[in-house]
Amino acid sequence: CAVGELNTQFGLTGDALKSASTQLIQFSEINGSDVTSSAISAKQAIEAYGLEATDLSSVLDTVTYTSQATGVGVQELMDKAVAGAPQIKALGLSFDEGVTLMGQFEKAGVDSSAALSSLSKAAVKYAGDGLTLQEGLAGTIEQIKTSTSETEALSLASEIFGSKAAPRMVDAIKRGALSFEDLAGTADKAAGIVTQTYEGTLDPIDKFTTAQNTAKLAMAEIGDAIAATLA
Repeated sequence: CAVGELNTQFGLTGDALKSASTQLIQFSEINGSDVTSSAISAKQAIEAYGLEATDLSSVLDTVTYTSQATGVGVQELMDKAVAGAPQIKALGLSFDEGVTLMGQFEKAGVDSSAALSSLSKAAVKYAGDGLTLQEGLAGTIEQIKTSTSETEALSLASEIFGSKAAPRMVDAIKRGALSFEDLAGTADKAAGIVTQTYEGTLDPIDKFTTAQNTAKLAMAEIGDAIAATLA
């Protein structure tokens, strides 16, 4: 069950365990994913990016938000973000920025793993010129977009990404997949999306049952409090 898996993977107890279990179940329900697999993948992501167990909610929200925006499955996004963690971190990107970038690539039909390797190579090239990846990439993208021929575009790309990766990266640039402008702020935009989506899928009967169970729980707690007072 979700509770047991979270206790195993994160060592959570009490209210933290209850809250995390609820969100993990909601995450699995709305994304059609396996609870155990989701918990394990989330733990791998947290470890790969140096996050804390308390970041579980943010991880699940970010992956769900990106999946909804790109159409890429949550498990695929999680797997690619974990596998590409060393390169993503080397590019100075956080988990949420990395997931967004992976989703951006895949949505455009670009092999995200291959593109990530090309970006790592480019980062080294730009660093030699005293430029950050974002600064260097902005210039390269502009040059390629304004190039007068395919040959010129490939030549420019070869200098930065290498001749083998040049065709793929020129294609990615023309598809608009190499934009770093929308990477920041994903976590803020995604906050609460799992619960919002889950609640949006509930029909009136589900909501009534939830409210009824909540009322029963509240009444039971009140009853306990009264009993304790009388005692």
